[in-house]
Amino acid sequence: MNLHPLPHRKFINNLRSIANITDNLSNACAPATSVSDWVSEEKILEIARLPSTYVSDLGSWELRKTIADLYIRRPSHPIDPEDVIVFTGAQEAIFALQISLLGPHDEVLVVTPTYGSMMSFLLSLKIKIIEVPLSQENSWKINVSKIEQSLTPRTKLISINFPNNPIGVDLTPEDKGELAKLSEKYNIPILSDEVGLWTKSQTDLGNWKGDALSSYSDKVISLGVTSKSFGLPGIRLGWLIVRDQGIREKILSVKTHLSICSSQIDDFLAVEIFKRADEILVHHNQMIEENKTKFALFCKKHSHLFRYQKVDTGVTGIVEFVSSLDVKEFSHSLAMKNQLLMIPSEFFYLPGNFFRIGFGAKNFSEMLEKLEDFILKTS
Repeated sequence: MNLHPLPHRKFINNLRSIANITDNLSNACAPATSVSDWVSEEKILEIARLPSTYVSDLGSWELRKTIADLYIRRPSHPIDPEDVIVFTGAQEAIFALQISLLGPHDEVLVVTPTYGSMMSFLLSLKIKIIEVPLSQENSWKINVSKIEQSLTPRTKLISINFPNNPIGVDLTPEDKGELAKLSEKYNIPILSDEVGLWTKSQTDLGNWKGDALSSYSDKVISLGVTSKSFGLPGIRLGWLIVRDQGIREKILSVKTHLSICSSQIDDFLAVEIFKRADEILVHHNQMIEENKTKFALFCKKHSHLFRYQKVDTGVTGIVEFVSSLDVKEFSHSLAMKNQLLMIPSEFFYLPGNFFRIGFGAKNFSEMLEKLEDFILKTS
């Protein structure tokens, strides 16, 4: 099997081979912090005493319980620790799910735009992809009726990504209810990529938990990760919420051929950090909200080049480039002259003159200064 490269990673690597890029204005992670910001010195020292043994293939019970506690608990479909399977990052989880459920003649319906892994693995497996794109004319809102109309007898999986990467828009509770009914009506599982689920404006200590689509139906599988909303890409953990026992067994069979289990140290650190998830999210989401406001003001100032509509959810957003210059040419020139990376949205299966913008960087203001310097020098 020839694995297709992730489009945006290929683009970044090609640029880095010719440009000394120092800043990334398209980074999709929340503000990066250090372990010592959230874990006590006593607990950090405890790492030295951890046994160098395997963790459970599923992830430790304590970690799975801590992950389940990140979600709103709905009485009809509560998320429990036994529903959680831990992986070494989200991409392993995506790969394990897709390879366990799909065969050569199957079809997958993918709502686009989406993260590259959702598509590249399917292309590598030679699975037929039916795209249902979000449209700017419909304010990038999901159209469940259009999804239903696009299903065929060969559709074996529906793949969605909300809060959407790169756009940032999220599902409403009504959308979630309709998707859950659709999944159950046609007996087709939904893979719901929710890695940015906890990023929303007006987050406080009382409303930070995530409303997972998997808490609306047992047919839905939710994907989470430490990197995006939590800003912890150095802790290599992702997870799936899976209730269907048959699907769980298939996924675990594939996982035993991959990482088998995650690291003891990552497992331990994630438990300790997630105990303070409320504080982390309030901190991160306040900074992300401030950066979105800064960017809106920047685009207003440079409206001859950029058109931006602020979205209250998600770590990322898109900006429309209203120039005659090609977005890839602009990105290439910006990287070469000002060492700043901006990724065109086409690498996330969104055609048109858009860039993905990441709002989690601590040095966001400095990057906007770099961008402005480039605009002034080249105008």
